Amino acid sequence: MDETTDIDVDPADIAETPPDEVPSDDGQTTTVTVDSDVAPGVNQEGEFYANLAETLSDDELNDLAEKYLNLIDEDIEARKKRDDQYADGLKKTGIAEPAPGGASFEGASRATHPVLAESYVDFAASSIKELFPPNGPVRSKIEGKPNHEKTERANRKTSFLNWQLTEQVKSYRGELERLLTQLPAGGTQFFKLWWNEDKKRIDAEFIPIDDFILPYNAKNYYDCQRRFIRLHLSELDIERKINSGDYRDWSLPAASAGAMEDTKAAKQTAKIEGKEDNYSTDDVDRFAYEGVIYDQIGDAKAPEDRAVPYIITIDHDTRKVLGLYRNWEESDTATYSEIEYIVDYNFIPWRGAYGIGLPQLIGGLSDALTGALRALLDSALIANSATALKVKGTPSGSSNSIDVTQVTEIDTMGDDIRKMAMPLPFPGPSPVLFELLGFLTQAAKGVVSTAEEKIAEASNQMPVGTALALIEQGAKVFSSIHARLHDSQRRALEIIHRLNKEHLPEKLQFGSDPDDYVMKADFEGPMDVRPVSDPNIFSETQRFAQVQAIFQTLTQLATVGPQLQPVLQATGINLHALLKRSFELMKFPDYEEILPDIPSANPTDPCDENIALAMGGPVKAFEGQDHQAHIQVHADFATSPFFGLSPAMSPTFGVHMMNHIQDHLFTFYQELMKQNSGMTAQPQGNNSPQAAEALAKSSAVVAKAMDIAFAKIPGLMQQGIQHIKAMQPKPPPDPMVAVAAQNVQMQGQLGQAKIAQQAKDTAADIQQKTQSAMLDHDEAIQKAHIQAAADLEKAARDNDTARWIAILKELSGHVTQLRDGMSTEQSPKESA
Repeated sequence: MDETTDIDVDPADIAETPPDEVPSDDGQTTTVTVDSDVAPGVNQEGEFYANLAETLSDDELNDLAEKYLNLIDEDIEARKKRDDQYADGLKKTGIAEPAPGGASFEGASRATHPVLAESYVDFAASSIKELFPPNGPVRSKIEGKPNHEKTERANRKTSFLNWQLTEQVKSYRGELERLLTQLPAGGTQFFKLWWNEDKKRIDAEFIPIDDFILPYNAKNYYDCQRRFIRLHLSELDIERKINSGDYRDWSLPAASAGAMEDTKAAKQTAKIEGKEDNYSTDDVDRFAYEGVIYDQIGDAKAPEDRAVPYIITIDHDTRKVLGLYRNWEESDTATYSEIEYIVDYNFIPWRGAYGIGLPQLIGGLSDALTGALRALLDSALIANSATALKVKGTPSGSSNSIDVTQVTEIDTMGDDIRKMAMPLPFPGPSPVLFELLGFLTQAAKGVVSTAEEKIAEASNQMPVGTALALIEQGAKVFSSIHARLHDSQRRALEIIHRLNKEHLPEKLQFGSDPDDYVMKADFEGPMDVRPVSDPNIFSETQRFAQVQAIFQTLTQLATVGPQLQPVLQATGINLHALLKRSFELMKFPDYEEILPDIPSANPTDPCDENIALAMGGPVKAFEGQDHQAHIQVHADFATSPFFGLSPAMSPTFGVHMMNHIQDHLFTFYQELMKQNSGMTAQPQGNNSPQAAEALAKSSAVVAKAMDIAFAKIPGLMQQGIQHIKAMQPKPPPDPMVAVAAQNVQMQGQLGQAKIAQQAKDTAADIQQKTQSAMLDHDEAIQKAHIQAAADLEKAARDNDTARWIAILKELSGHVTQLRDGMSTEQSPKESA
């Protein structure tokens, strides 16, 4: 529309001629001049989220544009040094061109040490693995006590968000990875999320720090009066924004090359990408500024006594306002809180609004590493290059440059050539410099490295606690950075959650399965989703160490559990609370899934108590119950071959049942004593003499009544104890007793073998002597020798047998002493 618009109207439709109306010559029509800033039929109030640039006057818009463009120029100049630091951090990587510095002679090394480039890539690779795993970056986290409805809603939202960020918004992961590679270089980077009306979905974009403009006095990102983004818009972007109604329909001239100079960081990035500065007219981007401002612009929907947030977009070339929107919820008339659509990611926070990155932390070390590397390479080159001094006026009369493998003739006039020239001695690469290079490399990498290398080199016998301590100690810096990334990812999900609430249809089917749907109403409740990353875990090594620690703890409990149980009962230590504390100390995520809270016992009937005891549930005797009936039902259940005495019953059932019966007996005893002594209304633990006297009088009566009421209980308890002992697994044989028995057996076998050998030797000797006697034909002598041999054999056998029997008795005594000593040690445990 031009500055004025001529509209023909019938004079009859006009009651009286306004000041701006001019009658026509024919007297039938009237020309009305209408201000172009407010088109006919446009409500000046408009929709709450409408573009206010359509309703405000040109003067107001121009004043806003000039005011904030001047402030933007001041803010850019104030933070110009930060752009230099960012560009310097990119340049020192040596990716696009050699890093500055080094020797200037021909052939000098231009190599750049990769410590910065490697740190950028390693950080991004470690971070994206935690923030965005293949299955998606979202998990459910139900606030408060879960129920079926909450669980179903959280699961629907989790499935949808993972599909949305992996399948629908394909740029999300790519833009996030770009941010993570640049985060250690810039110290702070930004992530923008908005609803793309053309694509009918959420869109994501990485905003580098050199395109983000904060005022000089900004203390942090969230508490400043203005913040702007430098937009790079193509003609297609402008056309889409105008067609969707996001921008006012201005007749913008074509963008011209050189309208705005790129930042130094942008120029260095272009060199890394391999782009040249040969723009064509069609490829020139239009520059604009989009930002959040806190201002008072005479808005009827805004309070008159305070500045409120707006989103404004200003074209750089024409200095025109393209869009102006209210940036608070329509229902928020109390706080006018800003609606966020940008998230800041900080590497290491510092005092100001921007964090610091690796160029600030190890930029000097990177320069030193590059210098040391180049010095080593240059010294190797010089040491292997021919450099010499030659006597002036030698017969050759000229200097010669000889290439490798070249044979050159010179005229020496018959003299020795070695007398005319002397090679200059240059030392080779210095071993000290080489060691310094290694030291500087370790110092630089130690800033954001982890202790995983130490864990990999350690022995498999390393205690789990030591491994966790090494990981924690070696990755303090990286773990804190990862926790900040997790928090930023959470805030990004909050923005996505809000955008889905505002723009999704009532029901959206996003998968082939009928259950793959989400409701718009699901996002109107609390945000019961969280990033899948864990702020306390940043590596697989840490996860494996935590799981190993859990298994080690459970193994130790299984080993020492029987000996530990009496101690826990005697001291009152809560083992469950102790395990929870240890899991929290290990930073084990969601440990409630494997260590749920122990449910408390509630008063119920004896039948339900039997089932609870059989299933391992909690039971307790309460005052006022019919303890006799309870004990009878429990005793019948415990002595039933089908229930309590069944081999299928848990080995611990008998112990728990006996403890519960005792609980009923003690509670019943306490109630009877207080009733008979008149102490029902007295506080528990009354230590007065009168109370003791009253209890003493009623003790005999109560004891006799208990004996009569529970006459069968001792027999049942004895039967239960026998059954429990029979159900318990037999302990393994004592190794000391087994060794002693084996030694006795071995000694006995050796003794028998020795006796047999002696008998065999004696028999052989007798046989020899008998044969000799028979040769002499002396029957008397033969009989005498035979008798003597028999006597000798018997005496030897009797002596050896007596000696080995004494040895066996002595060993048996030792075994008996060992067993008696062990039974003496075990008796306190059995009694406990």
